[in-house]
Amino acid sequence: MKVLDSEAARFAAFEKEIKSLIKKADKLSITIGARVAFVTFSPYGIYAYDSSKNINEIIDNFLSHRKNQTISTNVVALLLSSSGKSYMMNDVNVGPNNEKASSDN
Repeated sequence: MKVLDSEAARFAAFEKEIKSLIKKADKLSITIGARVAFVTFSPYGIYAYDSSKNINEIIDNFLSHRKNQTISTNVVALLLSSSGKSYMMNDVNVGPNNEKASSDN
């Protein structure tokens, strides 16, 4: 994967990927009731999305958990190889200062 040469192509790809990400976030929110928020910083500006329309509440909730306890972050990293195989990392427990507490690998 590489950066697209054309500015117009990069912008079109950005719009397409944001729409795809929003669809996935909406599906996650609707099917399991998760509160989903994300922020992107791109050459085209900052884009924030929140499924519950209250991103500040989600961020405050996240920050209070980070401050008060070690949280278990379910890291689902799907890496697509050229053959189309996907690989998934197991859960990784992360402490309040981003130190790796333990891993289930």
